[in-house]
Amino acid sequence: MCKKLQLLVVDDHPLIASGIRQNLSDAGMSFDLFAASSGEQALLMLQNDSPWDLVFLDLNLPGLHGLDFLKTLKQKYVKLPVIVVSGQDQAGWVNQALLAGAKGFISKSGDKLEFVEAINALQKDQLFLSSRLRQGLDDFRVGVSAQNSGKIALTKRQRSVLLLVADGQHNKQISQNLGISESTVKGHVSTLFDLLEVDNRTACIKQARYFGLCD
Repeated sequence: MCKKLQLLVVDDHPLIASGIRQNLSDAGMSFDLFAASSGEQALLMLQNDSPWDLVFLDLNLPGLHGLDFLKTLKQKYVKLPVIVVSGQDQAGWVNQALLAGAKGFISKSGDKLEFVEAINALQKDQLFLSSRLRQGLDDFRVGVSAQNSGKIALTKRQRSVLLLVADGQHNKQISQNLGISESTVKGHVSTLFDLLEVDNRTACIKQARYFGLCD
């Protein structure tokens, strides 16, 4: 008989917990799911004697931010795995979450089957990232490594996207021109923002030209 998992969802939107519950039920998993609307409430709940197996955590929480919650949790409950579930799925955020102790990252715009896949990965003591997030993270870390060495380097795909952004094209146009999905384009643009430490396209183009990346 499979063990019934004890799960905690930390998110200030009740529909997220309901959606996770439905996804896991549809997959035939055995579990009890509890919900907390803030990091502070979750920490109090984790103090009880329940044998918690996994926490699904949003980053943008009222009060204690998700990253700070992760750091606190790591100090108090070292062995309790956390999967971040967030709409802030840019590579920079994924990287920060993993560095803070998360065992995986699920985008709120991703496939609902990823919740089951994440649990299966954790039971095998494996990190979980969707292929899209993993590629974005790999590209981001390559860029950070190059940046730390004194020169920003982009992958061939990142450079192609950057040049089209500099040409004034929107994500849909870039998607059509490069033959990739619009969500993939969005991921590359977000990674470029993170690498260049900007938050909009105008600043991205300005920084890219300063570093000679648009030549």
